Amino acid sequence: MNILIGYANSLSRDFAQNHLASSDTSINVLTCGTVKECLDILHDNLNISMIGLDMDMPDMNGLAGFERVREACLHPVPIALIGPMVKRPNYPRYVACKSIWISNLLDEFRCHFECH
Repeated sequence: MNILIGYANSLSRDFAQNHLASSDTSINVLTCGTVKECLDILHDNLNISMIGLDMDMPDMNGLAGFERVREACLHPVPIALIGPMVKRPNYPRYVACKSIWISNLLDEFRCHFECH
């Protein structure tokens, strides 16, 4: 399984990568800090299984960055949106795009380990 995590904070990215990759040898975690880097990775890696996307990345630009990432996926890929929902008036549009919302990165880890 190849997971792409786009997260603004490098410490959080490194933690996620190390924690997830060490939990299961079949998990490969790629990380990036901007939407542009995310798009570059998606262009070069056609076999991404899941994406975690920080809504506070510098070039995210709200729903526009999310839609750019979604369009770059050549096949349906689940996308988990990471970040607080406060001040997110477009939340219904995110749900309409078939994504899920994770209030913070720790929720993602809890879900991963409780579901497996």
